[in-house]
Amino acid sequence: MNLEEFSHKKTALEVVELGIKKANTSFGNTIILGILGGSFISLGYMAALVVMAGADGMMFSAGMARFLGSLVFPVGIILTVLVGGDIFTGNALVSLSTLAKKTSLNQLLNNWLAVLIGNFIGGILTAFLMQYAGILDSATTKYIIKVAEHKAELSNMELIISAFFCNIFVALAVWMSYSTKDVIAKIFAMYFPILLFVTSGYQHSVANMFIFSLAGYLDGGIGLSHSLNAIVMSIIGNALSGGIILPVVYYHLLLKDYYNDLRRNQMRGGVK
Repeated sequence: MNLEEFSHKKTALEVVELGIKKANTSFGNTIILGILGGSFISLGYMAALVVMAGADGMMFSAGMARFLGSLVFPVGIILTVLVGGDIFTGNALVSLSTLAKKTSLNQLLNNWLAVLIGNFIGGILTAFLMQYAGILDSATTKYIIKVAEHKAELSNMELIISAFFCNIFVALAVWMSYSTKDVIAKIFAMYFPILLFVTSGYQHSVANMFIFSLAGYLDGGIGLSHSLNAIVMSIIGNALSGGIILPVVYYHLLLKDYYNDLRRNQMRGGVK
């Protein structure tokens, strides 16, 4: 296999190497990276909410409002990938390195736990500070509460399935970014899948951490149990697609034979 040329297998191997790096990052540093990632996603989501609130006030349809917001939301994920940060939806892919037996299940779960803690801290802190940023006019405040109330009213099944679809787009956007070294190409690789998930209205666990925190600070009237339940269900859905289904499918299609051959060669002394 020529790793100098683009191939699906090369990209999958890059994702495995990424997983090894993330899994071997200390618990404390992963929390810090999670705080950064949670903050970046929150800032991107805040910009999207401002746009969507304005579109809603101009009587745009819900789909068109989400589309307009989706034009700016991807910046949060682009910042996370390009300047440094971790978000759970992307770190779900660490499981590919576990399937390849390059990291342990314990390392995977520790990484997921640390990044979730960091994302939650980042979302809560950003939401707290956002109250004092001078951008929350009455229309934007009402829209934020309306969106949070809608999320809280979804059933557990709806939340899980919606989050499942979300992380098909987000995890693969991160995956695609590792198919190239060029920064502009990375941005384009991530931008359009994220645009699709936001326009569709799927549930992103880290974005939900932010909006429920912000709605709470704004006295949105959403109970803590409902907020936490929606966040947990979105985490489960994100993990099912980005952390289980996609890695298992692509490991089977792209890497299973490669690693089996590598191990056989090692057993025969073919690799020193």
